[in-house]
Amino acid sequence: MTTEAHPTRGAGFWIGLAAGWAVMAYGVVGFASHVGRPLDTAKWVVATALAHDALVAPLAVLVGLAVAALVPGRGRGPVAAGLAGTAIVLGFSYPLLRGFGRRPDNPSILPLDYARNVAIVVGLVWITAGATWWMRRRRPPPPPTHA
Repeated sequence: MTTEAHPTRGAGFWIGLAAGWAVMAYGVVGFASHVGRPLDTAKWVVATALAHDALVAPLAVLVGLAVAALVPGRGRGPVAAGLAGTAIVLGFSYPLLRGFGRRPDNPSILPLDYARNVAIVVGLVWITAGATWWMRRRRPPPPPTHA
């Protein structure tokens, strides 16, 4: 490698690198010390990585291609962000929506109306996406570029 292609990294880079490695090491040690069945955990980690690569990533590519083909230029970013935000909210709220961990003998566990709350959050995501698209449509088109 030449120094021209990779400029000298400053102190901030090295401090960030050391901090990042320290955080990752802390996480790995903490995870390993709290895992009761390491082989089952390793199987779960590998299975979720494979599921991501075999299902989630291709689905994301297909959705991205559909958005690129169906949505006009200035709307692509807001629609893509709305879809990504919706996917993230639904992914993280799935256990709450399904009631995993809820126990009839303890009503204080998962006491909220999670379906309504998730619908509100997803609605806010799409209101934001729609407002962004609307503001982009009001701007004049960018000047043509000559390459």
